[in-house]
Amino acid sequence: MKSLVSIIIPTYNRAHLIGETLDSIINQNYPNWECLVIDDGSNDYTKELMEFYSKDKRIKYCHHPDNYKKGANACRNYALRNCKGDYIKFLDSDDLLITDSLLIQAAHLQNNPHLDVSIAYVNYFNGSLDSNWKSKPKKLFSDDLVFDYVMGDFFLSTAGPLWRSSFLKEHHFFFNEKFYRLQDTEFHYRIILKGLNFEFLDRAVVNYRFNTPDAITLDSSDRNLGSIFKYWLYVLNTAKCQNTTNQKRMERFVANNISLVFHRILLNQDSILNRLKTTYIYWRDLMCTLKNANIPAAQKLKFYAGIIITIITRKGLRFFRIT
Repeated sequence: MKSLVSIIIPTYNRAHLIGETLDSIINQNYPNWECLVIDDGSNDYTKELMEFYSKDKRIKYCHHPDNYKKGANACRNYALRNCKGDYIKFLDSDDLLITDSLLIQAAHLQNNPHLDVSIAYVNYFNGSLDSNWKSKPKKLFSDDLVFDYVMGDFFLSTAGPLWRSSFLKEHHFFFNEKFYRLQDTEFHYRIILKGLNFEFLDRAVVNYRFNTPDAITLDSSDRNLGSIFKYWLYVLNTAKCQNTTNQKRMERFVANNISLVFHRILLNQDSILNRLKTTYIYWRDLMCTLKNANIPAAQKLKFYAGIIITIITRKGLRFFRIT
């Protein structure tokens, strides 16, 4: 008996796109799957569309319960707690699975029982599949995985991995429902910190739709930027590299990201008073960043000057760069 794959899809007002996603799942040459579509409160024709697709009994459609927080993370967590599969694949409601994706990755896990996850990369496309490009890490293996992940040389997309269900559930790996951006990055980072056994397949398994008009990645609101700031602060406080040289490089890299995100948050404020209030809110975390990353005194002074200039003029980006 082939292992059951649970495919988890959160959705919100994606009736115009999710049909293609479900067609790509139905067309898999690996038939033993269940697909859980968790609706976050759509008010388009998603419900009517799902009534059609739910005729395939492998597709299960529901709204997440009222006691769950809104958002894709809560939808994924609800499905993760209720799915029955031996393996788990997370998809967005506009992703397209390549026809042999489940077959290849399920076989990879079945033939390698020591693996926690089978990882592959994705193809990005914008409108037409004829104009796609690979999202492939520089490294498919790493001797210092935390360092390479933080620096971006090794990365995972949401839809690239096929997870062993027992690994995620036994270690209580769920998506952080307080994050609105970088939620997949933070999820993978926590797993990498814990340690995992993986192999990277040198092939694409998903076509990922890039820059749809309703994509949350296009939203640079304070809420989203706050999640990005929180992620990098968490990394700075937790990441440990295999050698001190990498550790110092990584700390400066992360501190620079924290600084630049804070500058963007300041630019979102429409008055000097609001920029002052925002600086007050973030001040403690900023001071901890400068201290934990061992930033020299001269660079700290430049950073302080940048804050003053930005509060008054909404300029000063160059003062926020930490090298």
